[in-house]
Amino acid sequence: MKRDCTGLAGPIFDVLIVGGGIHGAAIARECSRHGMKTVLVEKGDFGHATSANSLKIIHGGLRYLQHLNIRRMRDSILARREMLRLAPHYVKPLGCVIPNAGLGVQGNLFMRCALWLNDLIGFDRNEGVENGSRLPAGKILSPRQCQEIIPGLRNGNCAGASLWYDALAVDSERLTLFMVQEAVACGAKVLNYTELQNVFFENGRVRGGEVVDLLSGNEYTVQARAVVNAGGPWTDSIRENTGIARAGSGWAKAVNIIVRKTLFGPYAVGLRGETDFRDRDSVIRKKGRFFFFVPWRGYTMIGTTYKPFSGKPDGLRAEGADIDELVEEVNSMYPAAELSRSDVTAAHAGLVPMAQVLAEADDDVQLIKESAVVDHGEVEPAKKGFYSVRGVKYTTGLRVAEEAGRQIRRYLNGAEGAKQCFSSAGSEVREDRAADLPEEFRFWAERYGPLAVKVYGYVCKNGEQVSEDPRLYLGEIDYFMSEEMACTLGDVVFRRCELATAECPEEVVLDRIAAHMGLFFGWDTERIGREIRDVVSRFEFS
Repeated sequence: MKRDCTGLAGPIFDVLIVGGGIHGAAIARECSRHGMKTVLVEKGDFGHATSANSLKIIHGGLRYLQHLNIRRMRDSILARREMLRLAPHYVKPLGCVIPNAGLGVQGNLFMRCALWLNDLIGFDRNEGVENGSRLPAGKILSPRQCQEIIPGLRNGNCAGASLWYDALAVDSERLTLFMVQEAVACGAKVLNYTELQNVFFENGRVRGGEVVDLLSGNEYTVQARAVVNAGGPWTDSIRENTGIARAGSGWAKAVNIIVRKTLFGPYAVGLRGETDFRDRDSVIRKKGRFFFFVPWRGYTMIGTTYKPFSGKPDGLRAEGADIDELVEEVNSMYPAAELSRSDVTAAHAGLVPMAQVLAEADDDVQLIKESAVVDHGEVEPAKKGFYSVRGVKYTTGLRVAEEAGRQIRRYLNGAEGAKQCFSSAGSEVREDRAADLPEEFRFWAERYGPLAVKVYGYVCKNGEQVSEDPRLYLGEIDYFMSEEMACTLGDVVFRRCELATAECPEEVVLDRIAAHMGLFFGWDTERIGREIRDVVSRFEFS
């Protein structure tokens, strides 16, 4: 996967996709798999924005039972199954636990019925899934088992707990990149650090867009028969550039924190927050928003808080006040955690679609719960071939991509009377076997999946180790730059390896990697220092 802008201005593409988060990446994979000539452009790095902010749970939608939204549950279950099938090296089974109490909707009887329904609706959840990735049925745990998992639980009325199984994206950043790589293997052209300037139309149909390579400054006219706006929080500005009004009530800032404590062993635990919150879409009323504690690489991820956001997406970051609020909320609902600001090693912020701000609580929000693919040509006849994607969660990226692919194929087959047959192209990322690696490198099967042997080839050429935990070699850095379009130090440490995903790496490690990248890209001393400062600033919370 090489970064190469040549060829952008020549051919006529079937589809131009704008945005390289999980939705744009999955749509590029879907379109290229079905024989469409596809190009994807991303203004930053792949998966650098909202897709990098999640609790990494690939969930099957048990909580949607309170909305009686069975269709949404099925979408989530099928999406989770596809993730487990497609990338078992990145997606692993995860036991999830919530304490039960009383005789009502939080009691054992009600939750036993909910777990039974969850398993019934997900009857095919393990179809085609490898044995090691199959999800067991849910069950009710005794009060003693609940206390063993959640020691110090304050609720003296604990009746037990509900246990069910979802999945954990142990490396959601590389999972997003894996989708991009699969698109490339099927013939797609992809570019990071390439920004859409405008979309142009002719005779009421989209004809492509103007893009600029942000690294070189070169501008290109990309001809395309369809354009998909998958820009996440930038979808509004992209729509406005085409003369289409923004949709919805805006965006909510979602914040998660990572702490250097393992609170509940291997289980993800859900606890209800103390702050009053009512989901207006819920048929079954429960007070308080759920917070999840997710075990991950010896740390615990905790979230999520939501606040209305009205600024520019480019300026989004987690602030000290966001972190303090989450720490306070955790200590309020689970005092045994005994969290302090010093326990927080990292914080993530992302923007999610917001339906409305509640009148009785101006700082609380109702989130949009359904993803959608919007065909603007159905509403505005002069905008045929232009689509926008509203994605609401990482889990269902593949399902949204399937819907987008169906709509685009239907449009292209009917556009101007032309008929084309789009069929599956096949050739996806399946080239290497971890069994071919020396034993000391077989842990790379979890890190790189089918590309582990290719990475090993680079390490054989440069085996100098730059980090002990996690183990990282300069040859891996060479691979990231040569084969995965890593252009900045942040690309490497945040999204190509796990070095900075949980806490700030040691300065000596950052210095060594930045200096090595500087030799590859020709950076001067000032640029190397700026790259290091950009990474370190991500861990400074005022």
